[in-house]
Amino acid sequence: MENKRPMHKKRIIFSLILATVIFASIFLITYTFSYTKYSSILMSQEKIKYNLLSLDLERQLLSSSCESFDPYHFSSELQNSGSDIGILEDRFGKQDKKVLEQKKIHTMLEVQHFLLISEHNDLCEDKIQTILFFYSNQENFINEAEKIGYLVGTAKNKDGSLMVYAFDYDLDSNLIKILKNKYSIEKPNILVINQETIVSEVKEIEDVEKYLD
Repeated sequence: MENKRPMHKKRIIFSLILATVIFASIFLITYTFSYTKYSSILMSQEKIKYNLLSLDLERQLLSSSCESFDPYHFSSELQNSGSDIGILEDRFGKQDKKVLEQKKIHTMLEVQHFLLISEHNDLCEDKIQTILFFYSNQENFINEAEKIGYLVGTAKNKDGSLMVYAFDYDLDSNLIKILKNKYSIEKPNILVINQETIVSEVKEIEDVEKYLD
């Protein structure tokens, strides 16, 4: 019996070491993937910045020609960037400093793109419809925000020309403050459709589509 006890202890110690190594490996792999995704988003946002600047210059050079200007340019990249921000929120947390900084940059890019679309609508006959979605990740609002986001996404899938811009209502950003003041947004989970209609109750897809042309 005395010889078996040291063996039993060794097995316990070995099991603990093995479990620790496995846990550390999983953590390292997960963190490496998250950091790689973070670096990828940085590069993607830099590309979008360059492309939007190029698009803005095109807009100025072709101000008299609506046919030569492509308002849908880079909109899919901007949408993918938003999806990547969601992945970072899941990996690092919604209040992580790195995530919030990238969200501020993404917000700036969204606003820049939205302004280009607004200018195009003022100058050209082919009016592009837009939705501004002011969501919140706060516990009291997040379930409703996710439902509205799904309904807006469904509307976007049905009409590929529809431009959807999602803004974090709680983000500490001057751009967000200006937008909320401009459209009199006093609470989260609000839609602004075509810069005119404020929708505060969204239960079904019809609550969105009835305001779209």
